[in-house]
Amino acid sequence: MDMNKIVAQRIMEAREAKGLYQKNIATALGLSTNAYNSIENGKTNLTVNVLYKISEILQLPVSALLNINQKSINSIVITQNNNGTLYFQISDEQMEQLIENQKNKKKGEV
Repeated sequence: MDMNKIVAQRIMEAREAKGLYQKNIATALGLSTNAYNSIENGKTNLTVNVLYKISEILQLPVSALLNINQKSINSIVITQNNNGTLYFQISDEQMEQLIENQKNKKKGEV
């Protein structure tokens, strides 16, 4: 799976959803329209800097262009990658609190 082409497709879809033309993005990036077209067609590998600039222009987080869903709930970070795998990050303290809450629910205390 060519991730560059997947990200390029997401950029194109986001640009079109905003009603922008390739020329608009190219100008904002200081690129020719042809050079930007190569980005959207997946012919040019994106650098982190260019991806970040595109995300700013489209007013979208980089995670949206990379199709990474990330939510933070009380210091718990949930990340979903392109393949649908969920990753959870939680502090030891949060984990202890969750376990304690579950124990209390079973006892009927919560």
